[in-house]
Amino acid sequence: MKKLLVLAGLMIMLLTGCATAGKGETTTEPSSKTPNSVVGKWYVYDGYEMVSIWEFQKNGKYYLVDEKNYGKESDSFQISRYPYTVDGNNMVIDGFNATVEYTDYGFNLTIQYPKGEAHYQMYEYRQQALEASEGYWTSELFYAEYKDKKGFVIVDGVLMKYFTKKTKIEIPDNVTEIGPGAIVMEAEDKDGYPKTIEKLTIPGTVKKIGMSAFNETSLRKIIIKDGVEEIGDYAFADSYFDEIHIPASVKSIGEFAFECSEGNSGKIYIKKGSYAEEYFKEYPEYERQLVVED
Repeated sequence: MKKLLVLAGLMIMLLTGCATAGKGETTTEPSSKTPNSVVGKWYVYDGYEMVSIWEFQKNGKYYLVDEKNYGKESDSFQISRYPYTVDGNNMVIDGFNATVEYTDYGFNLTIQYPKGEAHYQMYEYRQQALEASEGYWTSELFYAEYKDKKGFVIVDGVLMKYFTKKTKIEIPDNVTEIGPGAIVMEAEDKDGYPKTIEKLTIPGTVKKIGMSAFNETSLRKIIIKDGVEEIGDYAFADSYFDEIHIPASVKSIGEFAFECSEGNSGKIYIKKGSYAEEYFKEYPEYERQLVVED
């Protein structure tokens, strides 16, 4: 409950302390809505960081596309069109029966497939589609609206997100705590996956590396400087690091902080006589990874 209250407080700070970035889009974006008609351009947010655009054309054809690809059709990239017909609140879309419920924000579409129904809420404005989803308020799309010029979202000393293309990262010294899923890697490797962070440095001004701070963040070398006191549950889980350095100042390490579901042989450097040394005695599976330093 305490964590939920803290998160709620941080959301309020973002909404009140930052400029209302992105909010103006609701009123300035041109409307394509026709009363009691599906014709036009509509936004759908899937709750998992993706906005899709559905466009129903007057000629009885429609298409849907990830918003990143909207308007980018070319000889090498074609978007498929499908037929639809509407009769009152009944619809046939690409051969499937559907129902339409018109709303003040657009319309709700329910498509009957052989193995079940699919529900879509179509919004006239992008921001409306985002804000209607509970998941949006903790999504990368939300935080991206409030990042500074360097890509950081820092609220009351808590690093909420860092949007970056860099592979060598140093957390700013005005950060005292690192929140979950802190790094958003915007650069991709040749296979289309987020690039691996070659080196991550966490200064001693950071007192707490929070729960799942770097969970599933691909890392190579992690330097935690003296002064850091707490490493939360799952903090580096499934990061598959090559090496991590834990200082003597760390007095608390949570459950599964370094666990990798497919196993990991990365080296864990700890100080002799430190809390970390005592911690790992309870986890003999890490014995081959440990390097104890004076």
